[in-house]
Amino acid sequence: MLQTIYDLATFLGWVWQNITDIMGNAFLPIKYVYTFLRQFFITAFSAPVAQDEMWTFDDSILGLFSSIPYFSVLISCLMIALTLVMAVSVLKSFLRS
Repeated sequence: MLQTIYDLATFLGWVWQNITDIMGNAFLPIKYVYTFLRQFFITAFSAPVAQDEMWTFDDSILGLFSSIPYFSVLISCLMIALTLVMAVSVLKSFLRS
């Protein structure tokens, strides 16, 4: 009789473990969306974190780039041209296939 009770307790524990695993996996997408949205709104509405400068150059290097007239305009034009070239390349590859 005692062996039957032990077997029944083991079986019920196994059933309970499987039910909790199934329910956990069933609600996992909801938990993921909730966690993502919660963290998104926490970081979206929090105060921005002040960043240190990522690039530190010597004064001689900064002086060299400062001496080039319209250097920021030149860099902006180069980035726009590179973006256009990449867009045309992607468009050509889509039209080819």
